[in-house]
Parts: sequence; C-alpha cells; structure tokens
Amino acid sequence: MSTLMTRGRSPVDPFSGWRGLDAGLSRLFEGFPSEIADKVFSPAVDFREEKDHYVLEADLPGLKKEDIELSVVDNVLTIKGNRSGEEWKQNGGYRSIERSFGSFQRSFGIPGGVDQSKAEASYTDGVLRVTLPKSESAKPRQIAVTTK
Repeated sequence: MSTLMTRGRSPVDPFSGWRGLDAGLSRLFEGFPSEIADKVFSPAVDFREEKDHYVLEADLPGLKKEDIELSVVDNVLTIKGNRSGEEWKQNGGYRSIERSFGSFQRSFGIPGGVDQSKAEASYTDGVLRVTLPKSESAKPRQIAVTTK
C-alpha cells in the first residue's frame, strides 16, 4: 500500500475512498448469478424534445417488430421487448460471447403531455423511432402584451 506522508500528520492513503467504493460495489453484486448478468439486455435510447413533438430512438438490433411492445399511460412511454439468444453447445475449443439478450423494459416520463392519438412508431434497420406530438396544452404559446 502506498502512503503519502504529510508534515506533522498521520500517513494519508490517497486511494482509501476508491477502496471503499470497490468494496461497496462488490457487496452489491454478491450472490448475483453471473449467468443472469451475462444475458441482461438494455437498449440504448435517445430522447429529445422538438418544438411540436418528442422523439425517442432506441437501438434494438436483432428484434422483429413483433418483439416490441409500446404503450403510453399517464405521460409515461414504456418500451418492452425480448431479444432471444442463441443456444451454443460447447464442443471444446475457444468460445467468446459478448452480445447480450433477454427481456427488457424501459420507461420514460414525458414532460407536459402528449397527444396519444397521433403517436407514431417506425422500425428500420434495428432502430425504433417513436414520435409523440405534444398536447396542445404542452405547446409553448405566445402571450400578447397589451396596454391599458
């Protein structure tokens, strides 16, 4: 262990805070089955606000549109799906699996509200794009200033 000496004080370990963090993370994941951790899939998502609508884009490679479920309830957009993994048989030799799979669900609160009846979704080349028009009450309005 490296320590730094300071004049007139006890030795200081500059890494003591990191060691505590490392120990805490180790405790957090104790008993978490590694085979489950290897299969967790959580898609990357971009969410942005435009003038009249919100746009969500999610990377869902390897899914069919039938594998994706979308819903909007109380201004919360939820995406659910399942990406199946391949069953690999070990026949000796080297094997490396980096792609994740499994069921996922992600939810996003939408500030100000949306017009659910005009929501649209498309799925092209593994990217889901959801367009959610703002409700009239959520759109910015100019307020005229008058004099009296």
